[in-house]
Amino acid sequence: MSARRMSALLEKDFKEAIRNPSIILMPIVIIGLSYMWRVAFGKDIPENIVQMFQLMLINLTLVMISLSTLMNLFAEENDKGTLKGLIKTPASLIEIIISKIFIILIITLLSIIISLFIFNHPLHLRWSTYIGIVLIYFIYSCIGVGFGFLAQTIGKATFFNLISLFLFGMMSLFTAMPEMKSLSSLKQFSKYLPGNLTLEIELQHYFNFIYLIIWLLVSLIFMLGCHRYRFRKN
Repeated sequence: MSARRMSALLEKDFKEAIRNPSIILMPIVIIGLSYMWRVAFGKDIPENIVQMFQLMLINLTLVMISLSTLMNLFAEENDKGTLKGLIKTPASLIEIIISKIFIILIITLLSIIISLFIFNHPLHLRWSTYIGIVLIYFIYSCIGVGFGFLAQTIGKATFFNLISLFLFGMMSLFTAMPEMKSLSSLKQFSKYLPGNLTLEIELQHYFNFIYLIIWLLVSLIFMLGCHRYRFRKN
């Protein structure tokens, strides 16, 4: 890994990121959502409810930025036809991925910090929950890169974005809903999604780490498989 190549890639990805509308829009949506929750709930709410919505906010941030926005960066490269050119340069695949992930990581952290500050409740989580958050960050990043390889156009990226947002973002909200008998099977399925697994780790369900590790391995295989499929002719 060359420091000079990484510096050039970071500069290139930063310039492209600030010109990408989704990178501006996604943090605004997250920050706006945290403000609406703050107004809706006020300050007199139980600690467990606060923690649940904080984790839901973090999960949505990771889905909308670490997954969707990262996917859009790769899709934009595909759409312009520059990704194959990057692969053929001396820069390795790892350097290309790390550069984009690093830019998105900074935006993700800033969005989480600002949104939690606006939510206006102190963050008190177990150390194991923070480990779970790190794991789902890598899970979503691998999925985002994989979908980014598959999405050869912005239109396809939008389709994958909707799937990801519904599966990992919206379905995770079923945990916070009252008991709904008609959707009991769907709610049961949502318990095994990364965001809800991390939520239960806060409740000392440490066996969920096994599920998260399985998710991580599957997402890593998915990313590598998508790369092989995308560049199979090369």
